[in-house]
Amino acid sequence: DGTAVNAGGSSWVPGVMGNGLKIDSGTMASSNSGGQYVDMGTNWTIGGSMSISTWLYMDIFANYARVMDIGNGADVDNILIAQNGTTSKFQLSVKDTLGDNSEDHTQNGSALLQQWFHLAVTVTNGDTNAARYKFYLNGSFLGQSDTDKSPPISKVRTNQWLGRSNWGNDAYMKGRFDDFRIYVGELTPLEQKWVDYTVVPLATIIFSILVMFSFSYYFEGIFMFDEKFLLVYVPLASIALLIHALYVYH
Repeated sequence: DGTAVNAGGSSWVPGVMGNGLKIDSGTMASSNSGGQYVDMGTNWTIGGSMSISTWLYMDIFANYARVMDIGNGADVDNILIAQNGTTSKFQLSVKDTLGDNSEDHTQNGSALLQQWFHLAVTVTNGDTNAARYKFYLNGSFLGQSDTDKSPPISKVRTNQWLGRSNWGNDAYMKGRFDDFRIYVGELTPLEQKWVDYTVVPLATIIFSILVMFSFSYYFEGIFMFDEKFLLVYVPLASIALLIHALYVYH
């Protein structure tokens, strides 16, 4: 759990999975500690193969604004997802990797403006200069680096932030977060679709409810597949199952 810094009750707004967090620091740079961001604490360690998953709503494309920046200051042990300037691209940058250098991958079309979208970024389980950085948008694979990247070093970092940069000149993010997660290890493409689960559970719930009603109807003493069962329950359950399958495997 993190702490919403300089945020109040009005910062909690409707999100995708329930309430989301809106952060708006105006034109402040990250050197100003009075902006709104999330402090994820310092009592945990991350590194190696990993996955970051979140719902985002970008009000503007602020200059090098951070989705996430965890590090020990500017250019020290950072793992960050940032706006690439003010473009519709996010970049994953890792400073002080297992290869003792800095690694970056910028992905075209990974940032959308003024709409909710699901972003996932993964680091594969590779050795030094043998890993990939991958991007997923709304549950679908978007692009990846070459297999020449290195994973981040596993360690505790003192500045573990959402929406604020470890570099003082970078802008605060202006937008909304919902359901931010960090996983140890790389999520598979199928797992990415399950994380982006706004449609999958709905189809599953509909299918389950229809099956429940169907069996309830069937065992209420009728004991036959009559016209109502065949023409109503079976088609609706089939449609729900089809939606579920199309979403997961498209």
